[in-house]
Amino acid sequence: MNIQHFLYRHFSNKPVIVIIHGYSRFRWHPLDNLINYFNQNGYVVIVPALFDPTDDHDNDAKLWLERAKLAVEEAYTIKDEVVVIGFSMGGVIASYLSTMFPLSLLVLLAPAFEYITLKRVREHLSKRVLKKSIPEEQEPLYPPLPDHFVDTFKEVVAICKNTVKFILCPLVLFHGTEDESIPLRSSQIAYEMAMTDNRKFYKLKDVGHSIMEDQMYYKDVISIIEQNIKKIP
Repeated sequence: MNIQHFLYRHFSNKPVIVIIHGYSRFRWHPLDNLINYFNQNGYVVIVPALFDPTDDHDNDAKLWLERAKLAVEEAYTIKDEVVVIGFSMGGVIASYLSTMFPLSLLVLLAPAFEYITLKRVREHLSKRVLKKSIPEEQEPLYPPLPDHFVDTFKEVVAICKNTVKFILCPLVLFHGTEDESIPLRSSQIAYEMAMTDNRKFYKLKDVGHSIMEDQMYYKDVISIIEQNIKKIP
């Protein structure tokens, strides 16, 4: 444990936050507003890279899940209070992780327990995220994902989706009513199936899939997340 983490463990009342990104060539960048907020406000934030878009052979679903698991294990070496936030595919993975660790809080942003079609997911993420998060001149730095990664995405969802039934920790769900990639019912079903009684579901009117890039809502969503973090004993 480095000195920063030692001080955080013994002198901070804040948890460690692990943020799990979705299926996108931009990986965590659609969550930059979220990541930057918590980094700038004194939290220790861990953001694992689940896959390498430039490596055609990095298509092992179990390895993607293992990378997420290792991030949570790292978080527990720093603090006993750990919050996991997952977006889209990362939300399904976060649900899976909640059955393996005693999380203080689980936050799911448009979790992909169901999805419309992978073609539409790819098209939507590529166009919308590039427009909002990535300057056009930087587009060559983010090559399209290999086509066969779609099968890995499907396998990850298949492995993890049923774990929603075993969520016992406090749960907060957010989903846009105009999500073009993941239907609202994906979160509705998760909310109804989770075992925990400590659960909240926020339906964001007229918001699409990229919640953390919606200029009207993202600050409010971050505020709600932090309010729930502050309620952790």
